[in-house]
Amino acid sequence: MEGIRNSTGRHSSKRVAAFLATVILLLGTALPAAAADYPGEPLRLGSRGESVRVWQEALGIPADGVFGQQTEAATIAWQTGQGLEADGIVGPASWRAMFPGSGTAPTTTPAKVQLVIEGSGHGHGVGLTQYGAKGMAEEGYTATQILQHFYQGASV
Repeated sequence: MEGIRNSTGRHSSKRVAAFLATVILLLGTALPAAAADYPGEPLRLGSRGESVRVWQEALGIPADGVFGQQTEAATIAWQTGQGLEADGIVGPASWRAMFPGSGTAPTTTPAKVQLVIEGSGHGHGVGLTQYGAKGMAEEGYTATQILQHFYQGASV
């Protein structure tokens, strides 16, 4: 946040918080599937791909899509806590326990996500105006372009 400073030249925690909130709202976040479908074959040490990434997200560990030792250890701990066979292999029983109601084909993204932001006011001295950002978005500006307009000199 090198470029976000208040009038005294100091970093403003309000400005930093507002900037981060704006980035999250404008760029959105990845939404994991509520019930991902079983990949069709067990996930184990050495497995790679989207199904591994979904499993890692569900475990709450870094999701890189590679089933390594950290994923195996987290899987064993989770299986133990669920009363399942704690072998570190994600078979159909583990998958169903993690994702109740899941099917057989991989699905990881929701069909549609809609975000509606409403508000009013005169701002809080943080630089970005909600109506200005909304207007720019309606004119086709990207989130990055909007943030660069309101936070000139900041890296996005």
